[in-house]
Amino acid sequence: VKTFSSDICMQLGLDKCATVTINRGQMVRGDGLKLPRDKVIDPLPLEKSYEHLGILEHGSINNIDVKKKATMEYKKRLRQLLKSKPKADMERLYEPRRKGGRGLKSIDDLVFKEQCALSMRFEKFSNLNLSLLVYKKERKIKKSYLKHSTTPALKLVSKEKIVEKGMRENQTDHEDHLMKWAANTLHGKREKLLKIVDEDSSKWLRTAHLKPPTEALIIAVQDQALHTNWMGHYVLKTGKTTDKCRRCKKFAETVKHIVSRCPMLAQGMYHERHNQVANALHWDFCGQYQLPREQHWWEHKPEPVTEKERVEILWDFTLQLYRCVEARKPDILLIQKASGSITIIYIACPWDETLAKKEEEKISKYQPLRMELARTWGGKAKVVPIVVGTLGALPKTLKGYL
Repeated sequence: VKTFSSDICMQLGLDKCATVTINRGQMVRGDGLKLPRDKVIDPLPLEKSYEHLGILEHGSINNIDVKKKATMEYKKRLRQLLKSKPKADMERLYEPRRKGGRGLKSIDDLVFKEQCALSMRFEKFSNLNLSLLVYKKERKIKKSYLKHSTTPALKLVSKEKIVEKGMRENQTDHEDHLMKWAANTLHGKREKLLKIVDEDSSKWLRTAHLKPPTEALIIAVQDQALHTNWMGHYVLKTGKTTDKCRRCKKFAETVKHIVSRCPMLAQGMYHERHNQVANALHWDFCGQYQLPREQHWWEHKPEPVTEKERVEILWDFTLQLYRCVEARKPDILLIQKASGSITIIYIACPWDETLAKKEEEKISKYQPLRMELARTWGGKAKVVPIVVGTLGALPKTLKGYL
């Protein structure tokens, strides 16, 4: 080992090595192998096996453990396959992540690009005789690259593509998938929504680094591809007797109802989701104004009143006013002591398609409180609605408020 390590000028990973002692065909416990410079290769315990190229060995191949491991891996992959969402939109798989897709490569697109490159190479042969030979030979073949070389070359050079209705300019492979995605009645709603919301609504696909099963579940929910009672009753027609929600038993069990409308989840999961958004915002304010906070926002527990020389933050605080104001308990009230400005912050997590409506609703709801605070405290007050969609959509006005 020493000579070999010196020859290649590298150290052998002894921590990955082990010794096996066999006495008269039987595995026995050994003492390991002593090496120069007080190094020792530890013995392999009798109850363990050594994995070499994925095969478990201990003197010989451990067939029982190998079969057990292969069976466990097979069942694990089978469970992952059964948990997949085969009814989700396939075109979204090949859209770039910045546009709300999964960012995978389509085999059809890769083959088409190779056809483009190969056909253009044939067209640009410097040898005239060789070019004519290839041209005539390829023209005789039914499925020839050169026979339809005009369309691939045109698409590759000028970004144009021939479709059934004629020529469309500036059409790429991704835009082709985008058109098919938008054409779907149910799945296409998400694509249409991404055109009117903020571009950061799909940023989580690039920065969150979620596990593939978690990411696939969120995508399936956004595509409304979950097997709900409503889906089974009206679309899949599985023979279910009712389309009602399994929790509230009152309304149709759609994805929209599950994530934002079910009364049985309102005071539990919906309230917790709302508080997590408010908690992250309060944690950010504490860091901005040098107030005490936890290291991570999910560990932060806001106090009802957090105060310093130049700022005061009220958390879920009921305000006592001279006049009767119905909405007088904002989620966060930020008071700038030096300038006297007051920021009324209200947080809402509605269904993604109702962001603008919910934003206008919260602004009008807290206008009486804004006017009363401005009159009573003598400062400039404003209402800031922080509206985040239940499935990650962000309004374009959000950055202006932040």
